[in-house]
Amino acid sequence: MFEHTLFTTSNAMEVDMARSGEDWSRRRTRCFVWAKAALVMLMCAGAAGGALAQPFSSGSTGVNGSFPPFPTGATTLPDGTQFLVWNMSSGLVRYCSQYDMATQPETCRTEVGTGQIPGIPAAGLTNGVFNFTDVDVNASPSVGFLNIFLVGNSNNSPITILSQNSIHLGQSVSLYANGLNGASTNVGLLPNIAFPGGRPGPGGFAGGATGNPGPPATDGSTGFGPAGGIGGTANFNSCGASPHAYGFNGGPSPVSATLTPLIGGSGGGGGGALELSSGCQVGG
Repeated sequence: MFEHTLFTTSNAMEVDMARSGEDWSRRRTRCFVWAKAALVMLMCAGAAGGALAQPFSSGSTGVNGSFPPFPTGATTLPDGTQFLVWNMSSGLVRYCSQYDMATQPETCRTEVGTGQIPGIPAAGLTNGVFNFTDVDVNASPSVGFLNIFLVGNSNNSPITILSQNSIHLGQSVSLYANGLNGASTNVGLLPNIAFPGGRPGPGGFAGGATGNPGPPATDGSTGFGPAGGIGGTANFNSCGASPHAYGFNGGPSPVSATLTPLIGGSGGGGGGALELSSGCQVGG
């Protein structure tokens, strides 16, 4: 693993998190940015770096200071930090030694410290745009890795990270902006209601609900978003029978050449309900 500076002087880039159909949490990338059904924009500013370089300003006001915000009186991450949970509304950052990666709550299982991003409005930040002076994230030396999880705001805004200087993720630092898989259960254990689709990541769209087991069984719902996956068709025999019982993956959302507006990934379709026991699963 190696450390990665996403942006330095005169660079701007969008990281498109517009895929919801694959379990990105199991697929590492060299940029250490992991996502599903979410969209993240990161931009920095700097002076011209050479004869052909052009000055670029991200527009960051610097009101949110330096990221990450360390606990009061500290200059490094708390010892034992494995997870950083970033609340996009309140600006509260929790440092955790243990965290539930499956459900991605806004609290730690075991908390070792907190920090507060300055300049957050009293009612909370609602647009997802952070204006930092610089971003320099490194793992605790005692741990060797750091996983960052985002907790979205009430508007489910995409996150935009602006910096007056470099945006740097150190060695083995991973940023998760993924949505969650929908609920599923083995046939024979189905309740008489449908399951809701998976929760979206920041700026993304939720998955479609499952079909209702009935009787009669009903089709799954289409995923939300401009390219939501089609829901699965109710199946009365087995998972392998035609028509398709599983929902289809959501597709990538359109991305503007100007990088705005940011549109996250669309949700996958919900699975069609199964009326007879066939040993398979359905989910949103």
